Amino acid sequence: MTKEDIFHSVDHKDAVYGAMLDSIDCGPFDGGCVVFAMALQSVYGGDVYVIDGQTAQSPFGPLTSSGAQHAILRLPNGRFMDAGGEGSEINLVSRLNKNECFGRLVHESTRPIRDDDLPDAPRDEALVERLAILLRQSLPVEPTKSMRSRMRV
Repeated sequence: MTKEDIFHSVDHKDAVYGAMLDSIDCGPFDGGCVVFAMALQSVYGGDVYVIDGQTAQSPFGPLTSSGAQHAILRLPNGRFMDAGGEGSEINLVSRLNKNECFGRLVHESTRPIRDDDLPDAPRDEALVERLAILLRQSLPVEPTKSMRSRMRV
């Protein structure tokens, strides 16, 4: 599985996003990152982390938001993953900055999530389980050696 293979088809991605929208009215990049990261953790093991930093509320506004900005999974092999795929820490931070933060993310750290991080992001165990089932559908019938090294045993 490569970093582009979180979803094996458009229909698969639509099913995951649809489950999130039906349950918590958001997707993995607009409020549902904690639930999505927890579902990834259920499939691959590892630990839920957050990207910490400061962002602006608009492309030209001042930096106004500080602290945890996005939940991601730190895989057992040390790489990171979110709904955009797998990559290095710098890769995920850069992608988040470009696609979600108007190029205004000032990255301060990537650290394990705390209970008080992202307080507006839903935590829904039933949805985590449902998403994990959907995400497992993207796994090949026989996991490759690199897949097994990332998966929870």
